[in-house]
Amino acid sequence: MLEIINIYKSFGSHTILEDINLQISRGEVFGFLGPNGSGKTTTIRIILGLIRPDKGTVHINGYNIKEHFYKAITCVGAVVETPYFYNQLTGYQNISLVANLHPDVSKKSVHEVLEIVGLSKHSKSKVATYSLGMKQRLGIARALINDPKLIFLDEPMNGLDPQGMFEIRELIVNLARNNKKSFFITSHLLHEIEQVCDKIAVIQAGKVIEQGSVADLLGKTTEKIGIFTDSAEKAYQLIKNLDYVLDVKIIKNRLIAEINKGYSGKLNKILVNNEIEIDYIIPRKHSLEDYYLELTSGGNKDDRAN
Repeated sequence: MLEIINIYKSFGSHTILEDINLQISRGEVFGFLGPNGSGKTTTIRIILGLIRPDKGTVHINGYNIKEHFYKAITCVGAVVETPYFYNQLTGYQNISLVANLHPDVSKKSVHEVLEIVGLSKHSKSKVATYSLGMKQRLGIARALINDPKLIFLDEPMNGLDPQGMFEIRELIVNLARNNKKSFFITSHLLHEIEQVCDKIAVIQAGKVIEQGSVADLLGKTTEKIGIFTDSAEKAYQLIKNLDYVLDVKIIKNRLIAEINKGYSGKLNKILVNNEIEIDYIIPRKHSLEDYYLELTSGGNKDDRAN
């Protein structure tokens, strides 16, 4: 659905993007992550044809955006941060105004997209009465009006309460699975990205430093455990050089250890056999936030997690 090949971009002597390569399949939810100033916005602007790269190509739905821009961009919809509307008009009227910009879009389509996002019952209400979550859904309806195959969502969960986040998350997943829409999402809410995205890419200082499926990147072969004991130093010295202990740190009265999966029982047995009194051992999920902070050197993840 989207293919970005060897994109480079500089402004003057400052390199913004270097050798960016990304692929998104039909019906896939893709998360694009990175610190502020890492090149996310520039990448999106290049994809949408708002600025041109110094080198490289972008294909949307098989069309090169440089050679067939109109055919490529008609496949695209977008919601940028909190969408803005005419508050004194109804939801239906707001979407109708956008529909008028597309000669092939009928009034029936306006009703259809409002139904898809769950706003049919509120279509005759003024947008001024909508909650933030409803406005986000109306923004997605606006992005869907031309039946795009690829939808860009910039911080779609921003400012929403838990119920609003759940509704937007369910909407994205349903559109991807049932309607085969592809999504390109940027967000700082890594917990939400972990739940909704099939794949992610992490960009830092203009380079993609990691990409792949969420399941693969979070690791299937290792696990993290917290070992609570009053003999933390003694336990640390005992296990730090074991083959299946990949990393271990002391934090106050406990150890945080990353080990090969399936070895927690064996590790516990060694500690007990060496007369180290263990209060308890707690498995710790390796979250996308942990992974992202590790990858981007965002500080001591274990101190923050505890």
